[in-house]
Amino acid sequence: MPSASKAANMLGLSTQVPAQNVYLTDGRSKTVKVGKQVVRLKHAAPSKMVFADSPNANVMQALRSIGRKNVGDDVVKQIARAVPRKTKDDFIRLSPVAPDWTRPIMKRIASE
Repeated sequence: MPSASKAANMLGLSTQVPAQNVYLTDGRSKTVKVGKQVVRLKHAAPSKMVFADSPNANVMQALRSIGRKNVGDDVVKQIARAVPRKTKDDFIRLSPVAPDWTRPIMKRIASE
């Protein structure tokens, strides 16, 4: 699963391009070389990996990057434009396991 800052960039919520390719894993932390690129795999707590196998992983990571206090209407609309309808429909199904503060945001994105 991409790091929070990489996910925010991938969804167009940040213009900053992370200097390193960092992905979260439930395995051990390590650095691997893929072609000419170096990828850092960083161990994450199970609570952060709940959405790892879902298309919503990028959205959850981006929300973590932005932070609860910085998610306004513009962010909700940007995410809603960036993700397909099927991903939005999954928000409702997955909301019970999402962090409490993200649930109202997920509902707003799904309704866009």
